[in-house]
Order: sequence, then structure tokens, then C-alpha cells
Amino acid sequence: MPKEAKGDPPAQPTRRRDEVLLRAIFDATIAELQDAGFHGVTFEGVARRAQTSKPVLYRRFQSRAELVAAAIDARLPLPTEPRYTGPLREQLLELFALHEGRYQQLGAGVVRGLLAELPQAHSTAMLAEGAEKMLPPLRALIRSASERGELGPEPIPETVIASAMSLLRYEFLTIGRVPERSEIETLLDLIYLPLLKLHSGAIALAPE
Repeated sequence: MPKEAKGDPPAQPTRRRDEVLLRAIFDATIAELQDAGFHGVTFEGVARRAQTSKPVLYRRFQSRAELVAAAIDARLPLPTEPRYTGPLREQLLELFALHEGRYQQLGAGVVRGLLAELPQAHSTAMLAEGAEKMLPPLRALIRSASERGELGPEPIPETVIASAMSLLRYEFLTIGRVPERSEIETLLDLIYLPLLKLHSGAIALAPE
């Protein structure tokens, strides 16, 4: 085998390790989403941007929707860590603002396109998983608020805890829009916080 001439650049590897390749594919997919929207994403465009080939993508993902779903999960995961201090209202507002920012990055058309193209079992599981991931941080914030005396001592039903995210997801997925910060504040002040206070026993229903 002939030796490389002195001063020649080293031969480039023909294959990348799996995790490096996947990182490049996911980064390329997110870039394609942001440039062209969900319906503008193609295997050809992602392969070109990731400097790989379409067969490489087809070996890993059966459809565009599966590729996009995997890229979102890897690059734009749901914010689930309650790392805020201060009053409950401000903590909830910050958490929901993170979700608002993520929705702004994705755009309503991306998630709606995914739900339309993924097999029904996959899309149902994706929605259920997203809802389930949001419950632990909400529970943690509510538990801390109860310990500080902002809420009452009574256990709050899971349906009530999840209601704020359900309303936001309705706006995003059904209406196809991302609520503005002022709308999120209204949701907190008129619906979510009063419900939390009522069901925790911090306030009582007015007598009939």
C-alpha cells in the first residue's frame, strides 16, 4: 500500500461514529424545520445539510415524521426542571414561558404535521408522553408553594394540576397559535391559580 507523500493532508474518514452522525442529522433536521417548515423537510435536504446520504437516513427512520420527531426529542426537549425561586405565580409564569419559547421555535405547523403523518399509535403516545413529562415539575412547584403557605394543605387532583398545560396545548395544537405572555398571565390569574387555591383549601367556596 503506497505511503502518503510527506506534507499531504491525512486521509479523511469515510464513516462517522453513530452518535456524531445522529447529532449532525438532528441538527440538520432542526435547521431544515426552521428554514422550510415541517412540509419543507425532505430526506434529501437533511442528508445534504448533514453531509450524509439518503440511504443512511432511510436505514434509521421510516418516514419524515419519525425523523422530525426524533430530532425534536433530542434537540428541543420539553423543559421539565423546576429550577426557579420566588412566588408560585412567577415560577409558573417562567415555566410556561419556556414552553412558549419552545413552541415559537417549532411553530404550530410542525407539531400538527407530525400528528397528521405519524401512525396513530405513535402520535397518541407522543402526546401522552408530553403531558406526563409536565406533571412532575408542576407537582414540585405546587408542593413547594404549599409548604410555604401559598396554597392550602389539601391534595390537589391531577386533573387540576394538568389543566393549565391542557389549555395551552389546546391553543397550540387545535387553534394553531402560540399564546402571548399576557394571555398566559390571564390564564394563571383567572383560571389556574384560583383552581389551585380552591382545591388546596386556601380559599373556600362562597356559601349559597
